Amino acid sequence: MRQTQPSLSLVRSRCAAVGAALAVTFGFGGLHLAVAAPEAIVRNVFVPIVPCRLFDTRPAESTVGDRNVPIVSDTPFVAFVRGSNGNCVISSGATAVVLNLTAVDPTTDGFLTVWPAENPRPNTSNLNFSAGQAPVANSVTVKLDSQGAIKFLTTAATLNVIADVVGYFEDHNHNDLYKPIVPTVLSTSILNTTTTTAPRVYDVPGGSSAIANGSALRAFLEGKSNRIVTLAAATYDIGSDPITVPVGVTLKGVAQDATKIIGNSTVGLFLPIVILSATSTLQDVSVLGSGGGAGVEARTISGSMATIVNVNIDVSATNGSVYNSGSGDLVMRNVRTRSRYGVNNGGTGGTQTGQILIYNSDIDGVVQNASGGSITVTDSEIGSQTGTPVLTPESGVTAYKSGHITLHNVMVSSRVVGIWATDLASSIDVFDGSITSINPRQSASNGPTTCLNVAKTIGVLSPTCT
Repeated sequence: MRQTQPSLSLVRSRCAAVGAALAVTFGFGGLHLAVAAPEAIVRNVFVPIVPCRLFDTRPAESTVGDRNVPIVSDTPFVAFVRGSNGNCVISSGATAVVLNLTAVDPTTDGFLTVWPAENPRPNTSNLNFSAGQAPVANSVTVKLDSQGAIKFLTTAATLNVIADVVGYFEDHNHNDLYKPIVPTVLSTSILNTTTTTAPRVYDVPGGSSAIANGSALRAFLEGKSNRIVTLAAATYDIGSDPITVPVGVTLKGVAQDATKIIGNSTVGLFLPIVILSATSTLQDVSVLGSGGGAGVEARTISGSMATIVNVNIDVSATNGSVYNSGSGDLVMRNVRTRSRYGVNNGGTGGTQTGQILIYNSDIDGVVQNASGGSITVTDSEIGSQTGTPVLTPESGVTAYKSGHITLHNVMVSSRVVGIWATDLASSIDVFDGSITSINPRQSASNGPTTCLNVAKTIGVLSPTCT
């Protein structure tokens, strides 16, 4: 009589094991599997996506993301990948990203290197090019650091870079093995489970008094460059001397309402609470001051960019919240400022060829102080806060000398003048939005101010503002 051995059903886990050894042998009495059984470890699986543009540093019309100036030689540029950046929305669990990088308009021969932002720069290149060469592209896979950021550096004098994401890797934590089906008894009850997450370790923990925390922060920043410095949910009192965020450093808190940097600067414009160096970033904090100084001063240089993201700045009514005192660019995104003079580009004189770019923010006024520079504000409110009258600016938007200001979908409120180009060479363009003021626009004897589809609630405003 023929005997039939019991069959052994096999089930394969939903993701294929990469490189797993599987030997099949036949012997008397049935089928046997010899399996190489690695321990369960964290693995990465590739997630392909519809390609999206993370950033494009070329000027307007082509720009994607916050940067619209080239990357300059030996000056690192940090790009955040996780979350919503540029035209991309990438999973918060992404561990690495696959990019198609394109080098455009290199002014000298050189190469481009990409690496995790928190790591030291590797001695390698990802893309090579020659001066004046037509755009050249290459596929690059790079690991993300703990903050989801990567860093770019070029040896060319200047280089525009386009970064397109074609996919990313994400943690996948279970064995990928062929296993026999095991009978399972299902319970009708729901088990209570607890997920334990290791506590976050911050560079500057903030576990002491506010003054001690401020001293620890000042000491930690000394000598640092090109890295992310994390702060806890605490108050950091830096006293009357400003702290400087070094070149390439991102100073990052937990959230605006959780991490606070406070100071009592009393000397004014050039002694603020926080100084941003070229290519540095301030993110997810509040900057609060009771003295006469500014909140944040960005000491940018030509061809570089400093960044302020998700920051609340509330300082004395006698000065401004933010100054770009250098010749480079400053990007502000999701920023709230409270002071008398708001956001200023350049000092009170001289030439300022840099620009300030403001997105999705609530600020108390914008002032283009110097010649040749510009301020562009998009999807924001200017001077609309209520409360102490002195905090509502006399003029919501002011352009001096030969400076230029552009507003896109912006609501402007002020006590006296909505927009004012004070010099014949200065100018202001307003597209969409509204102006609320006794005088929406100052006298036509000053510089040109052009308006298109702009509403007004007080005073007289012609379609061209002239």
